[in-house]
Amino acid sequence: MGKDIVRKCGGVPLAVKTLGSQLYSKTDEREWKLVRDSEIWELKQEDAGHILPALRLSYTRLPPHLRQCLAYCSHLQKDGTEYSSNALIRYWMAHGILDQSHVHGNMELEDIGELYFKDLWARSFFQNVTDYGIFKYLRVVELDRCSLQVLPSSIGSLKHLRYLNLSINEEITKVPNAICRLQSLQTLYLDGCENLEELPRDISELISLRTLDLTTKQTNFPENGVGCLKSLRFLGIFECSNLNSLPRETSYLASLRNLVLCSCEQLNLGNVNYQGTPLRLHKLDIFNLPRMVALPEWLQGAANTLQLLAIHECENLEALPEWLASFTSLRKLVLDSCPKLSSLPEGMRSLTSLRELVIDDCLELERRCQRDIGEDWPKISHVPHVSFQY
Repeated sequence: MGKDIVRKCGGVPLAVKTLGSQLYSKTDEREWKLVRDSEIWELKQEDAGHILPALRLSYTRLPPHLRQCLAYCSHLQKDGTEYSSNALIRYWMAHGILDQSHVHGNMELEDIGELYFKDLWARSFFQNVTDYGIFKYLRVVELDRCSLQVLPSSIGSLKHLRYLNLSINEEITKVPNAICRLQSLQTLYLDGCENLEELPRDISELISLRTLDLTTKQTNFPENGVGCLKSLRFLGIFECSNLNSLPRETSYLASLRNLVLCSCEQLNLGNVNYQGTPLRLHKLDIFNLPRMVALPEWLQGAANTLQLLAIHECENLEALPEWLASFTSLRKLVLDSCPKLSSLPEGMRSLTSLRELVIDDCLELERRCQRDIGEDWPKISHVPHVSFQY
């Protein structure tokens, strides 16, 4: 039957290729018979509208959703003008001819259009298609501070993307879930996106993500989200005015090296399901967390690894815990603008690795830590560098 069909194509390679692309995956004998025995082969050229029977036959066999998209292309200029696939997909969208009913899942219109284009291309309805390889090879995308309002879901096709910066786009409200298909992504910056309503629901699928900075209007992190990012090394949470808790899962805590928490007025650091999980945290920077009255218990898991602890503008922090004395790797401690902090733990002399202590704008604590005369000076006299201005 295949040889019969080839003979009917009259030696035209395009006709053979077009029908072949539709039949190569068909294993039902009836499909092949319908093509071979179609009445379209018998039409005269003028009756067929000067269209090769093979091409007309392949068109009539198209699914309705593809046939409509292909028919639209008859409106395009045929004077050598080049069209991008993205432009064509947007034309289809504008005319409302992208059918969402036959696809599975919550696919964006751009994704559906891309499927249609690739399907028509595979069936040889598009010729001279140049694949420039940008969705294939791009590694870095910088879109910070560019008044971005919508990020197209086609971003999910950049399979090799490793670095994506969307910082300080104050008008963006949503990041498409398609971004979660970027399994090579290592760095994602969403900080300063003050109107971002929520993070993509499948963000845990970013299995290579190592650095994440974010700003969101969410009140909490859903389960199986950020807390399940097992490759995460750096996490920055900035100006999340509604956020009241960190992710409850400890998967991300076990992998983190650096954690920055900044200007989250409602954030309670104690809402983590801590069960003595050993951490590998090296640096913890805390800025302007008014609800923090004490360091969270889960931080004890980093007693053997934490090297820098910096606490800034925490107006209600009343004391440092006695268990801080067990942080044998701590090299630098910064206490800045914490007015209620009036003394240091008794065990400070156990911090034998501590090389630098900075105390700034903590009036009572500064008084107590003055060299030789302050009540807390004996606790810190072993520290090589003690200063009172940050």
